[in-house]
Amino acid sequence: MFARFRTSHRRFKVYVVENARRDGKVVQETVAYLGSVDTRALMANGDDDRERLSIRERIAFWEGANPKLKNLINRLGGEAEVKRLRMAVHARVPWPMDPERERLRMLEEAHQWHHQYDGSVMVIGWNERSIASSKEQIAKAEEQNRELRHEALKQITQANLWRAKAEALRKQ
Repeated sequence: MFARFRTSHRRFKVYVVENARRDGKVVQETVAYLGSVDTRALMANGDDDRERLSIRERIAFWEGANPKLKNLINRLGGEAEVKRLRMAVHARVPWPMDPERERLRMLEEAHQWHHQYDGSVMVIGWNERSIASSKEQIAKAEEQNRELRHEALKQITQANLWRAKAEALRKQ
């Protein structure tokens, strides 16, 4: 038995396959499907996001593949054969070691802090725009109040003139 690797739709799929004879021909039969990994997770790491993706994908792959390999121990012929298959798969989909897992934890924490920072910057921007809009509205309201006061004073002056004229007419 050996590991078979296939790529389709941006997924790198891993199978356990054995050769068998059917009608005098050698055919390969799939014994088990171990799982798949996003092909971007297997490329050289270029940035923190890709590195986080890579480590998470490989952890998920191995968490699913190891129990499947353990279940095949009798069919594969013992622990040594399982270890050989595991090492063959590890050559193509590296097992995330403790330093990588610690790096993932740090990257996830940094990502969370960056996300919170970005959210805070966004809220500050909204608040600044809201304050600016409120200041504009206050300035408009103050201008309207000045105009209304001016108009009211005109009306009061006009009313006082009419009252004075009415008084003068009453006295005549």
